[in-house]
Amino acid sequence: MAKILVVDDSETARVQVKLDLVGAGHDVVEAENGIKGLEALNANLTVKRDGREAARPLPQR
Repeated sequence: MAKILVVDDSETARVQVKLDLVGAGHDVVEAENGIKGLEALNANLTVKRDGREAARPLPQR
């Protein structure tokens, strides 16, 4: 199945969505906000990227 990133500032919402998705056979990665979501996305990407794109820093807040 798919690997899905769940981003929500509510832990309760993340847990419920994760339980539903895992129950449906998906792998789930959680993040508590947008910045951490981008970091998780970057850490879990399986798409090949060129060196310039891979080296681009995430936006700072």
